[in-house]
Amino acid sequence: MMIASSKRRLIVGTGVTGFSVARYLDGRELPFDIFDTRINPPNEALILALRGCRGRIDGVLSLELLTNYDEVIVSPGVDASQPPWDAFKAAGGVITSDVELFLNEFAGRVIAITGSNGKSSVTDMTAFALRAMGCSAVACGNFGVPVLDVLAQNVDYAVIELSSFQIDLLPKVPCDVAVLLNLSEDHLDRYHSMLAYHRSKQRIFYGAKKAVVNRDDPLSTPLSVPEAQQLHFRLSSPDLKELGLRSLDSGYVLADGIKNLAMVTDYNVYGKHNWANLLASIGLLKTLGFESEPVAKALKDYRGLPHRTEYVGQWRGVTFINDSKATNVGATLAALKGMEADKLHVLVGGDGKGADFKDLASIDAAMPICWYAFGADRLKLQAALNIPEDQLVSSLAEAFSLAVSAANPRDMVLLSPACASLDQFDNYQQRGDAFKQLVEELCVAGG
Repeated sequence: MMIASSKRRLIVGTGVTGFSVARYLDGRELPFDIFDTRINPPNEALILALRGCRGRIDGVLSLELLTNYDEVIVSPGVDASQPPWDAFKAAGGVITSDVELFLNEFAGRVIAITGSNGKSSVTDMTAFALRAMGCSAVACGNFGVPVLDVLAQNVDYAVIELSSFQIDLLPKVPCDVAVLLNLSEDHLDRYHSMLAYHRSKQRIFYGAKKAVVNRDDPLSTPLSVPEAQQLHFRLSSPDLKELGLRSLDSGYVLADGIKNLAMVTDYNVYGKHNWANLLASIGLLKTLGFESEPVAKALKDYRGLPHRTEYVGQWRGVTFINDSKATNVGATLAALKGMEADKLHVLVGGDGKGADFKDLASIDAAMPICWYAFGADRLKLQAALNIPEDQLVSSLAEAFSLAVSAANPRDMVLLSPACASLDQFDNYQQRGDAFKQLVEELCVAGG
């Protein structure tokens, strides 16, 4: 697709996405300016060194500033539904994103994945299965490499994770197949209601040729894809044309209609939520013409992602699981339902992003749960979960120490915070690494 070179362009945000957009425009000899509210924004020097960059624009992001440009490329964190963006659009200005630029140019097949939880895992395992079967594929978007970097790789399949923020910036999502894995409270500090959040996520189906649907979550059902173009999965025995989980005397098996594909114990990912992820991945590729059996076989070699119900180790019979990626209540609920132990010692806390924690209190768990709350929203967690005062602490390290002291052999210590990490850490990865470091130090010190 040809891009007009005479347009006046502004890139808002110089992070990973903005830097990728800058390289993309520079490679096409298209001039641009950059804007970032931070004093020392990331990648600024690298972007300013590009031939196409005319300079950094300072000041307040106002309508007066925006109207100097024909097109503004924004990063996902920018809420383009607020002033002055709405006035800019009303005046004829164009707001776009890296994903829209990519979808307009990419010639291969596109798999689009969103959901409150599990989207990174499904994105990663789907790209893994494609490569294992001899296809050229890359995981990209909100997970993996920036989408515009994929254009230079000449791949046949782009497996794109899309956050609700990214979807909001797209007029439609033209893709071969899309899935909304699940929906639970998240980002209510931005959307203010579950209805608004649901509307945002549903837009992944606008432009999709086919859809994969989680029958266990009615909110994941597309409102814009005909049922004839849908493939369903569930964590129970499937109907003839569905994927599902069948219970046998020997255990659970992934199934495609009447066909049994593989025992869940054949896989390296843990918990029922991960079995749902496997079914979603198989479903996505089945809609594109792959047989379910070779996909299920390929996924047996998939090792899982760090910080997603990641097995860390054992100490004196206590198992440690790192689920730092659980940045909302729904993710923690999914982890809790998938665990097996005599007792769970769960570390929760951080920035709750306006979420209501009451669903954690009402979980029907198969084992006793002992909660330890830390971080910015620990008092909200204490109120919702009735956590004793002596299990309410400031830091992850303190919560970890309390849980280790209380745990017995066959118990599990699970970091599944139900909150974002930015109150105390740079990101959830840093929080998960801190947890793993605490486990390592414990094992070294305690033998």
